Amino acid sequence: MKNLSYQQKKLLRKAGIILLGILCFISIVGLIRSITTLHRAGELQPTYVLHGPVIHHPVTVDTITPWMTFDYLNLVFRLPSTYLQNTLAITDAQYPNVTINAYARRHHINRMLLLQNVKQAITSYSAVNK
Repeated sequence: MKNLSYQQKKLLRKAGIILLGILCFISIVGLIRSITTLHRAGELQPTYVLHGPVIHHPVTVDTITPWMTFDYLNLVFRLPSTYLQNTLAITDAQYPNVTINAYARRHHINRMLLLQNVKQAITSYSAVNK
């Protein structure tokens, strides 16, 4: 190293930095691919899927609002994933990841009427499956 000129040392440093950058880039791409593969395989799930939703206050049928998704309602009320879909004849491709409000708007349904139907369906399920 002592016999190298200043220009050669500078070039060697640049090459080292470029090599380090390439290695970092390859590592990041590998990490992203691994995460994507795990997610597609179902091994990487949001916490609420693994442990259920974190609820800080009790949720009752009376607290259901139009911003809630059908997925959220299925989790909170421990409904089978297709119960609301079958009971309410929901054919939306976004089910269960669609809010009551969005579904009503998209299908030209009165949102308050849909909300009442959702509440009634959940009440009926809860009465039969205690």
